[in-house]
Amino acid sequence: GAVTIGTRQPQRFVSGVATFSPGQSTLIVPLREHMTASFFQRFRRRTSVLVVVSPSSAPSGESIEGVVTDGRLVLSRTGQRSTGGQLTTSTQVAWLIDTELGDG
Repeated sequence: GAVTIGTRQPQRFVSGVATFSPGQSTLIVPLREHMTASFFQRFRRRTSVLVVVSPSSAPSGESIEGVVTDGRLVLSRTGQRSTGGQLTTSTQVAWLIDTELGDG
């Protein structure tokens, strides 16, 4: 979550929880609602943003990666697949973005 005051971005960290459905390998989380409009306009141009992801229900052998691009958090998962090539379980992941570290 995040809180905004006027046009100021008072919180350094933005966080949330997302859930992959069975078969889903990519999730896109828009970050605009977590930031003030003026801060988001600068933030969305950044190319190096620190992201931490922590799966809370991932099966053994599954990994999740997060990257921020154009103001969106893109979460990707890889891991155990069925014989049909699909990820077979749902996975919940907590994410955290540092809005100060990186190239901003």
